[in-house]
Amino acid sequence: AAALPADAAPAAALPADAAPAAALPADAAPAAALPADAAPAAALPADAAPAAALPADAAPAPASRIDALHALLAPYAERHVVVFLPGYFGPVAEPLGLLELLRGDAEGGRLRLRQARQAAETAGATVAAARIAALLDA
Repeated sequence: AAALPADAAPAAALPADAAPAAALPADAAPAAALPADAAPAAALPADAAPAAALPADAAPAPASRIDALHALLAPYAERHVVVFLPGYFGPVAEPLGLLELLRGDAEGGRLRLRQARQAAETAGATVAAARIAALLDA
């Protein structure tokens, strides 16, 4: 079964130097196989540092890689990231907002982060909502 929507950007849209995404095993269950009422598991303690806390001397990512990752994530902005080790990483809109901030789109990035916080609150993911709120307050 295809995991990507028909209108998703093809892999050929990635720059030649983009690292390939790890492929899922052929027997991996699609996200749609999860029950709609599956409870998210808190993956981080309440005092965990925000994901965007990068060292001050961290090298910026090339714009082409930021744009490529954004194009891959954008079709999933309304979804949440769940892994089977138990873990819940939060709404896809959170890294999209961070990517938009990296691209210099402060207004769009903050809007996307507000949408991510609302989605996390709606899902009952209080840790993710708090982490995103901290990003907005920074």
